[in-house]
Amino acid sequence: VVTSERIKTVVLLLIFGVSLYLLYDMGRAFTASLADDHNQRITFLNDSTEATSSTTGTAGVKSGGNTNETRVEATVFFPYAARPMRLKAMKQLVTAATDKRTLVANLIEVLQSPPPAENLASPLPEGTKLLAVFIEEKDLYVDLSSDIYLKHSGDTVACYATMQALTNTLASLDFVDRVKILVAGKERLTLMGHFDLMNFWTFDPEVVEG
Repeated sequence: VVTSERIKTVVLLLIFGVSLYLLYDMGRAFTASLADDHNQRITFLNDSTEATSSTTGTAGVKSGGNTNETRVEATVFFPYAARPMRLKAMKQLVTAATDKRTLVANLIEVLQSPPPAENLASPLPEGTKLLAVFIEEKDLYVDLSSDIYLKHSGDTVACYATMQALTNTLASLDFVDRVKILVAGKERLTLMGHFDLMNFWTFDPEVVEG
């Protein structure tokens, strides 16, 4: 005999099941929408033709000497070899550039080079290439090759050194407030499962020492 209580229970279970399915379907649609927004964002940045040349003539870094010089002084942050979570600010001469993207590329090239002191380390895995630079207002997007994943030690401290050294170096430019790292043209959730890559990183003075 089917009682009214059992009928009510079955109906409630059906309603509950349908509700769960609808929530799941909405969640999938929302996730797909976010992914589509991210893809459109990257496409927009790739297709953007917005002018990024600097009005300062040296794209926001201090010129060293007379106007005929082709090198300018910039601040580059290297992690200490023995204490990678602490950064050392170093004044480095980089090739002068009136284009902001070129200046960013020059700074990353310095970070890839042997560090200027024995107690410092390079924050980027060997072979990491800069694929593209996008600038929107004061947000900087840096697209690096997958070597940053494939050749990284994966150590938590080393990953932090990579992210913060890159961020502090690039965010020290007067036209950059926030830095976002892309990998091989795509947004990634984390760097080696340790640090967020979906959001922007900002300059952190607390990690600078010496």
